[in-house]
Amino acid sequence: MPNTLIVVVAARISDWTTKGEIPPSYFNPANGFDRIVILSLVSDAPSDDVLAQLCGEAKVEYHCIPLLRLDGLIRTLFIPGMVGRYIHGRFKPYFSHTENLAVRAYGDTFAGMVAAILGRHFKCISVASIHTTHGHSPRGTATTIKQRLIALLESLVRKYTHATIDFLAPVYSPALGTIAKRYSNKVHLIHNAVAVQKQHIKTDYAEGRSLDLVTVGRLITGKSVLPILHAVKQSKFTRLTIIGDGPESPHLKSWVKDNEIADRVEMIARKENSDLVDGLRKFDAFVAYTEYREVPKTVIEAGLVGLPVILNRQAGHTPAEYDAVPIVWASGAPESYQDAFNKLHNDDQLRRQIGHETRQKFQAQFDPEHCNTQMFRLLTSRAYSINAKGIPPVIEQSE
Repeated sequence: MPNTLIVVVAARISDWTTKGEIPPSYFNPANGFDRIVILSLVSDAPSDDVLAQLCGEAKVEYHCIPLLRLDGLIRTLFIPGMVGRYIHGRFKPYFSHTENLAVRAYGDTFAGMVAAILGRHFKCISVASIHTTHGHSPRGTATTIKQRLIALLESLVRKYTHATIDFLAPVYSPALGTIAKRYSNKVHLIHNAVAVQKQHIKTDYAEGRSLDLVTVGRLITGKSVLPILHAVKQSKFTRLTIIGDGPESPHLKSWVKDNEIADRVEMIARKENSDLVDGLRKFDAFVAYTEYREVPKTVIEAGLVGLPVILNRQAGHTPAEYDAVPIVWASGAPESYQDAFNKLHNDDQLRRQIGHETRQKFQAQFDPEHCNTQMFRLLTSRAYSINAKGIPPVIEQSE
């Protein structure tokens, strides 16, 4: 019997394309589905080529129902029954009786609610992936009244999703804390598959004149690279490449210029993800600062490439994914980053040892084939009734 998957997204796929983040078969775990039916809750028009890349060898069908526009809010008030009528009145794909059907949401708020509603309607397995830790915001994060209202609405929608959907699938252990214990029977920690191939792996750890560092991510409050830049300024043997853009970018450019280190700092607004991963191996180490409770995809990519990873340790919070991984820890202060740089500088054997062990440990956790297989198994676990209790976990769940 053919396998069909309904994919629900509440973000613009076109924006993913602009960022260069279109992983092959992202919507088709293990390439196990013959047909992918995409339902977008926002106005968007991704190209056929992009959809084909996201869905692998599966037949693709794309539907756009802009539930998240103002008229969608007014028509539904995001009350589940009204949302259901709104969606069912506009989303009518044909499914034969011989198809094995499942539905997956990317997110546990609006997309998750719709996935839960569709799962009940079509009497099939429904899964919501969780990609954020919504209960934690870095210090100094400014929020507008509009953002607070959206957060309140998301909280209400999230409660419905968690109570109604069949499975919740956080992509990293910090997100487990966003789920009430009463739903632990439906929680399955399945890491995001990260596309790092054998040809991307670093093999040359030879010493150079400088310690070439790279950091990747949005330049926003809570992910400041200023502590790293302060350390670079004091460590004359370092060079830093910053890949990413955001509201902090103009300030950082001015800081680099004013502190006369522009000859050792390069800022690149964006790179295609394939080019980014392909180029990581030319660096000596990956460095980052974050106040978010997360396991960033950029860190996973760097570790799988075989780069030593320098991170700031947050008080009372170390993701389980980093257990037994030789992360080079910093406190977050510039001096601690300087100590990390000094540790790695002119010691190619140490960089090689740390890089190889980091890749080995990350490969065991984030292997794409393993992660995709686990998600496929979850979506096709039809031996269990809808909303069944006591389903054994697909993989071991971190505490």
